[in-house]
Amino acid sequence: MSDETVKNPSHEEYFGSAPTVKSEWDGRQVDWLLQWLSGFINDTNIRIGVTLTVGGNMVTGTLIPHEAYFERLATDISTPFADTDPEGQEALYKRIIGFGKADPEVENLPNQYVHLDNARVHTGGNQILPSQGTLWRGKVSAIDGFILGELNNV
Repeated sequence: MSDETVKNPSHEEYFGSAPTVKSEWDGRQVDWLLQWLSGFINDTNIRIGVTLTVGGNMVTGTLIPHEAYFERLATDISTPFADTDPEGQEALYKRIIGFGKADPEVENLPNQYVHLDNARVHTGGNQILPSQGTLWRGKVSAIDGFILGELNNV
């Protein structure tokens, strides 16, 4: 028997970084094609109509890049403060825009979220919420299926 102490590897040495592990395990429950499509949209800055099935509902809209989502979100949330608190509005805008910047540690991992513009949720019985469309963000792992193309409002 040896007197040498066996050093167990740290969790990071054994598993890699926490975002890598999370992505690896979450990725087993998601549609790899939808993850790829979301990444393609982010990389090319194009927009594609899509309809998602989520928990028995259909969400339809235009798949947009991650950064475009946060640019629009920052504008929508900060604009009401323009007249009453311009400095606060600018700080809020910059804060929200910062959420849209890619994290170098997770940049090459599969996308975990999809972002839609002009999103409408079809809940059955001809109910469409909201009627005019809005921004929508959803977890790829929560999406049951998808088709290319948007549903028409009839």
